Amino acid sequence: MIGVEKIATSTKHLEYGVLLILCCFTLFQGITIPFNEPVADGLHYVRVASEIVQRQTLTDFGLSNEPGRFLPPLYPVFVAVPGFFDEAYRQSLDCYNNLNVSACSADALQTLGVMQACLICGMIFAVHSVAKNITGSAGVAILTIILFKFFSSFDNYMHVALTECLQFTLFSLVISGVIFLLERRGVNIWTGLFLGGSFGLLVLTRGSYLYLAYLLLPLVLFIKLKRESLSLNALCYLSVSVGASMLVVLSGWMIRNILFFGDPAISSGYAPFIFIQRLAYNDMYFFEWLTSFIYWFPDIGDNIARQYLPPESYMRLGWDEAVSFYQEGQRDRMELCSNISCQVSIMPLLVERLLPDLFWHCMVTLALSFRGIWAGGYLAVFGLLSLFWALRHLYQINRLWLIAVLAFILFFMVGFNGFFTVSIVRYNELLVLFYALCSAIVLCNIGLNLYKFVFLRKAGRG
Repeated sequence: MIGVEKIATSTKHLEYGVLLILCCFTLFQGITIPFNEPVADGLHYVRVASEIVQRQTLTDFGLSNEPGRFLPPLYPVFVAVPGFFDEAYRQSLDCYNNLNVSACSADALQTLGVMQACLICGMIFAVHSVAKNITGSAGVAILTIILFKFFSSFDNYMHVALTECLQFTLFSLVISGVIFLLERRGVNIWTGLFLGGSFGLLVLTRGSYLYLAYLLLPLVLFIKLKRESLSLNALCYLSVSVGASMLVVLSGWMIRNILFFGDPAISSGYAPFIFIQRLAYNDMYFFEWLTSFIYWFPDIGDNIARQYLPPESYMRLGWDEAVSFYQEGQRDRMELCSNISCQVSIMPLLVERLLPDLFWHCMVTLALSFRGIWAGGYLAVFGLLSLFWALRHLYQINRLWLIAVLAFILFFMVGFNGFFTVSIVRYNELLVLFYALCSAIVLCNIGLNLYKFVFLRKAGRG
């Protein structure tokens, strides 16, 4: 396969032009598309933000005046910030914090949509950096961000009060920092500071990423050490820059939790609140487990199952049926948890319900992970079909190890979400980056080969 790194060697202006066009289009969407009415989780975030503006206190779901830590703080603070400067925005937050939300209007929350559009622009730049550093090709990087922009669902999250825009922007910055650090030789302290700071902010958005940090950061340092034979001093400088910047970002929230609750945990109560729902899926039978790989295939899977399989094999795999695993998990959560926070420790759930059934829990995790990998819809299908040729090309240019690091980061979180949550596509939306990159590599190679075939054929005729 002809190397894509030879595509359009002088495309720097084209790169910047495409980035500018995509970002301008994203900002246009943020300004012109109306903000959606906050519901469900979004309404909870808005209520917490209202409490922050009114009392400078982060509470549990905005239903109590007491300090809480059910939610990590960064997204509620992000939602609250315009309320300190914009009176109409503040009044809108306060309205949604009242019980009669039907009288509220989301028009004043348009500022939040614009802010989240800016986050998506940052994500596009991070995706471009990852693609460029992995492949070394401007053409692949350009096509990757185009595919990412138009196949991902972030435009849908731009105008809802959910963590996705902030969470996945920070996650993309972490990934870009990791790939940049590994691809460049030597020790760059500023990159270490950037990586640690981004990881700290990501953990303050979604606490589950702390487990990724425990595994990924030592792995990155080990790879850096082995590939470049770093001196002990250089390794220490890099380790301190990453760890110290992450700790600085987390320290304020951890100190606050020590003062109020006696321990530095990032959040409390959210893990069992989610894990109780996940455990309900362990009740599936083996035939239902097999059917899930058909039923949870995007778009057509559920229709195929309904047409060719008996109802008892798929009835519990959906969302709305009273007998579904999801609704069963909701009922379990209502029995064990209050509306504000879960009063059950996760340890009894792990010891009494997970460990005795660990093998089957892992098997169900495979099925739930399968359900969660289809970010980007048909792009995911094409990206997976393109995987072999993309990997072969990267192997030929000695960059296979970089995409292996990218895949490890993304699919570790897929497995984590499948193990501890009900694992929906929304939790793994950044997988679109991986699929877009694989697709772009193959499409660029196909395009280059066709161009050379046509060019050489015309040259031969001449």
